[in-house]
Amino acid sequence: MLDVVVIGDINMETNIDATPSPNRSHYDIGSLSDRIGGRAIDISVLCSHLGLRASLVSSIGMDASGILSILEKSNIDYSHLIISETKTGKRINIDTPGSNISYIFRGANRHLSPSSIDYPFLKGCRMVHICPGNIEMTRSVPGIARETLVSCHLDRSCPIDILNEKMDFVFIDASDALALTGKGDVAEAGRELLGKGPLHVILTDRGKGVAVFTEGEGLAIKAPIDMAYDATDYDESFFSGFIYRYLKTSNLKSSLSFGLAFQLLSHEQDKKILFQDVDIIEDKMYSIMRLNNE
Repeated sequence: MLDVVVIGDINMETNIDATPSPNRSHYDIGSLSDRIGGRAIDISVLCSHLGLRASLVSSIGMDASGILSILEKSNIDYSHLIISETKTGKRINIDTPGSNISYIFRGANRHLSPSSIDYPFLKGCRMVHICPGNIEMTRSVPGIARETLVSCHLDRSCPIDILNEKMDFVFIDASDALALTGKGDVAEAGRELLGKGPLHVILTDRGKGVAVFTEGEGLAIKAPIDMAYDATDYDESFFSGFIYRYLKTSNLKSSLSFGLAFQLLSHEQDKKILFQDVDIIEDKMYSIMRLNNE
């Protein structure tokens, strides 16, 4: 039996750091790197590293050399990977002083749709995690997965009526929650989203902490970092850490703390894919839990 099925995009990513030339006529590229990425494949790889039996549902093109070898090396099931004649999705991130711009070509990711999902396959796993970016998948999968735990990572592009009682965990950045609900207060936004039916609404804050809204008593967890801390680029570690710990313990507080700990370690080492020992992550997790129990 699979532990987790991750649904989402895969992209060929190019990251560029550039600065204006002395005469301002062009930008000089200081560094340029390419990688196979996207939240879905990154979370799948990290979940597998932590010891979970993971499967990836995504869509790639015939040009996506190297993806299958990554999945095989990480022991990730890709039997439901869609192979498209369209080119694999592309994301180009350009960092310049005071600016960050991303250019996205969806490509084969457009072919990831509810009609391409083998739903009996989803029902045979313990958890489904849906990455942001595909509204129809987020709308359809929770109602069909039935007894399987469903975790949905949303952003401000999702209509609020997409939420329903079939979702066990809804994750959304606090700023996106404010934009989505039109509320001026994070607590009001969280309660507004909860009122749409999910069992838990979890507002994230760039790795600095989480605020949990549920029918019972709410929960807030903070990480031991300063206000300038921003680990948004490492949220794949947070989600994979949460999924691993929750499937192991069913304890929400420790699972969120474990995710924050993994995200913090990834930020410290500046690695989106950090192959860290569970014991080290747990040590950091317990320090976060002690901080929040004081």
